[in-house]
Amino acid sequence: MKIGISILQPIAFAFAIVVVSGCSSPMMKPAEAVKPSQDYAIINFMRPSTITWLVGGGIQFSVWDKDEFIGFLEADKCIQYKAAPGEHIFLAFAFNSAAIKADVQSGKTYYVLASPRLTPMGVSDVALEVLKPNDKRIDEMMQSLKLSTLNKELWDAEWKKSMGDPASQKIWELHQSMVRAVQNETVEFSVMNPQDGR
Repeated sequence: MKIGISILQPIAFAFAIVVVSGCSSPMMKPAEAVKPSQDYAIINFMRPSTITWLVGGGIQFSVWDKDEFIGFLEADKCIQYKAAPGEHIFLAFAFNSAAIKADVQSGKTYYVLASPRLTPMGVSDVALEVLKPNDKRIDEMMQSLKLSTLNKELWDAEWKKSMGDPASQKIWELHQSMVRAVQNETVEFSVMNPQDGR
């Protein structure tokens, strides 16, 4: 699976415009812990704190389940996402893009570590790592991270307004290109299997 640079670069640049911020996103709000259910799987997108802005502490990662926006993942935060059982494509955008092709089982809980990586160009990329159920880092991180969730009403209102803008339309087209690239396996991605859940 090769990286399609012609696809990844414009997507990364477009999403970088909206994710670079030193403040908490008004789109996100504090959340209560989500309990497991036989109707869905729980995906924990975890992002421990970074030391300084120099290693990406001020970058917000936008996280998606294919076409559904999950939220802005900020430093020292965790987003818990209810995912229907079956196949998913999870995407994260910073100055680059990262993807996970997932197959999840209801009643299980999965863990994804999102990390900023400083590039030689001095910008922060995002990397996604699917953690195994026995990874010793999981419990420690889940105890320290603050839970947040999307303010869906606010997001829906802003998204509806933005889609009338030509620049936003272009970003959405690039997003769709990334989804197709993962589906066609023409870009690199991580894999989440049913047995990766607890």
